[in-house]
Amino acid sequence: MTTLDTTLPADPMRNTALQYEDALGKLVLVGFFLWLLSNSLGAVTALVLRPGHDLMWALTLISHTASVGFVGLIVWLTVTRKAPIDVATGVEARVSAFFGTFILLSLIAVPRAEVGETQAFVATLLIIVGTLSSILCLWWLGRAFAVAAAARELVTSGPYAYVRHPLYTAEAITVAGVILFNGSLAAVLVGVVQVFFQYRRIVNEEKVLGRAFGSYAAYKASTPMILPRLF
Repeated sequence: MTTLDTTLPADPMRNTALQYEDALGKLVLVGFFLWLLSNSLGAVTALVLRPGHDLMWALTLISHTASVGFVGLIVWLTVTRKAPIDVATGVEARVSAFFGTFILLSLIAVPRAEVGETQAFVATLLIIVGTLSSILCLWWLGRAFAVAAAARELVTSGPYAYVRHPLYTAEAITVAGVILFNGSLAAVLVGVVQVFFQYRRIVNEEKVLGRAFGSYAAYKASTPMILPRLF
C-alpha cells in the first residue's frame, strides 16, 4: 500500500526551489554512483579472470555481483525518482545524509587487519545478506528513493509493513560485514560514526514524512522503526 495523502499546502515558489535542488542532487548522485558502478564492474571482471576458484572466491563473486545490482538500481531509481513533496531543512539534515551515505568510503584509506578465514567467511556472508536485502528494500521503495531526507511517496507495504526503515536495517548488516572484514579498530570507529549519522537521517526523514503525509502518524505508531516485532 502506498499513501499519497499530502497535507502540505501548495506553494509555487517552494515547489520550484525543491525542483532545482532535486535536479542538482540528482546530477551529483548519478555521476558518483556511475563511477562506483564502474569500479564494481571492474572488481567483478577481475575476480572472474583470477585463477584459483574456491568457496571464498564464489562468495566474493556473489558479493561483488550483488553490489553491482545494488548500485545499478540506485542509479536507475535516482534518474527516475518522483519529484519531492517536501525536503528536510537546515544544514544538519544534509550533513547527516552525506556522511551517512558516504563515510564508509573512508575505509579505503584504513589499513586492513589480519583476519582469519572464518571471520572473512562470516563477513562476506553478512555483506551478501545485507546487500541482497538492500536490493529488495530499494526495489520496493521504488521511485520514492532519496539520499537526502525527502517526502516523495509513503511506502507502507512489503518490507515497509514490518519496519519503517528496512533499508537502513539491511545496510547495517552490510556495514557489519564490511567492518568485520576490515578487522581494524579504525573501521569499528568509522562504523559507529556512520550509525550515528544514519540515525540522524531517520529522525530527519520522519519529520519530513510526518509533515507531508497525514497518515504517517498512524503508520509510525503501529510499525517499529528498524527491527520487526517478534510476536
